[in-house]
Amino acid sequence: MSPRNIKEEKLGGILMAVIYFSKLNINSNIYDVYRDEKIKDMILNEVFEKMDQKLEIEDDDGVRYKFCDLNKNYDQKTVVGRLVKIFEGENISYNAEKDTVNITPADDCASHITFYFDVYQEQIAFIRRHNFGFRQFNKIFKMILEKYLEDVEFEMYLEHNIDELKVKMEKFKQILKVDVTIIPPNANRDEFAMLFGTNAEEIYEANATKYTQTLTTSSKNIKGINWRTGFFTRMFYGIAKGYGDMNVEGKDHTGTKYRLTSDEDAPFTRPIPDSEKDSLSAFPEVAREYIKELIQQKLKVKLNGGESHSKDN
Repeated sequence: MSPRNIKEEKLGGILMAVIYFSKLNINSNIYDVYRDEKIKDMILNEVFEKMDQKLEIEDDDGVRYKFCDLNKNYDQKTVVGRLVKIFEGENISYNAEKDTVNITPADDCASHITFYFDVYQEQIAFIRRHNFGFRQFNKIFKMILEKYLEDVEFEMYLEHNIDELKVKMEKFKQILKVDVTIIPPNANRDEFAMLFGTNAEEIYEANATKYTQTLTTSSKNIKGINWRTGFFTRMFYGIAKGYGDMNVEGKDHTGTKYRLTSDEDAPFTRPIPDSEKDSLSAFPEVAREYIKELIQQKLKVKLNGGESHSKDN
């Protein structure tokens, strides 16, 4: 399946939908977590306990969002449910007598995304909609959690297929610009030190919770930016672990402008039968197995060589 503009496809004659995955990261309190790992569990437990169907938020356009159909598993600390987008829209019906359509304004139109949230694994599996994409889902999900825990800030990034990202990097003949964002990992300070290399101590002392780097070069620089370096190795590692994303601009081997984004061009995705994508019983069963697979693949990711994020997506 092509990750860009993914559509439902048939697999063995069965219509399949696509599951996306996001990593939840504790951001504002990350250095407290490094000093005391119990803080992480306390925050995640509070997230689990406070998730409900009462809270509703509204964006600048008056569109409302809330959780519904929530079902919590207290033993596994998982939540299945739907994130609903509520907006003013229109009802359209066909008028056979006049051979035309009738269009009437309608309140409380809705679109939804079914999700499965493994709280302690910090993983959310979800099904995106044409009018409710992954960026909006991540943004709104994060905003709602921050309403529950007003003294904590989270970050959410799509999970990526690093092998596919690297393959598509090969299409560049000349890289002119790279934008990368990486946040301190939830794991521990040792991983933080590996990820940020010689800059780690300065970032730690600065109490910074997000690292954004832009690399550029002149279009007259025939070689362009070299992405086979230690810096990119660390950035790929962070993205593979769910701590950031990358956008790359340049020219391909035909001289045509080429743009690559880790979110659009290399998300980690898995198929699910279309008939099960909105089932609050079937969807979590499928998502749970894929999350196990994702976590196992992450354990194989090494900073210096070793296996990468995904082989078969």
